[in-house]
Amino acid sequence: MGEDSLYRCNGFYASQPLYESVVGYFTLPDSKYAGAASIEELERAVFCRMDGFFTNDLEEAGLVEPKITLVRPRTPEECIEAVMNGTADATGMAIQQANGAIAALGMENEVVQNENFTHLSTIRLLAHKSNPYGLQYISMLNNGLNEMRQSGEWYDIVSSSLSEYSSKLQSASN
Repeated sequence: MGEDSLYRCNGFYASQPLYESVVGYFTLPDSKYAGAASIEELERAVFCRMDGFFTNDLEEAGLVEPKITLVRPRTPEECIEAVMNGTADATGMAIQQANGAIAALGMENEVVQNENFTHLSTIRLLAHKSNPYGLQYISMLNNGLNEMRQSGEWYDIVSSSLSEYSSKLQSASN
């Protein structure tokens, strides 16, 4: 595990999963990484991942320096641009996030997803272990999440949010 992942694992209490995001890796269509089918084929790549975003998927796959080079701009659009201008070979992020960045930049036909490395990333809320109420807050949050899931309210929220986001993406690309 990398330093950030160790810090998150050791320094925080985590809630039950809030949402699972589908993460994909994106490259140029003619990149040697576009058709990579094994982790070894991704070695020596320059990966773009937004600053502050998780890297545990790369760490779990063994894609850490010196096997790869990691660049860390601030936004998803900057990662897509890094792939487009050749300062990165690939970027990995939530597919919806990538599609939004690609649409915002008008590059729908210029960046492709390598389907061989699609995976789920669980999103959870964290409370720092130094917070004397952190575990209590996480417990209260988990109880609320359980109630919302049992009533169906949680799924309605997720569904309506995804529909709204998809509509905005469609409007932006038209």
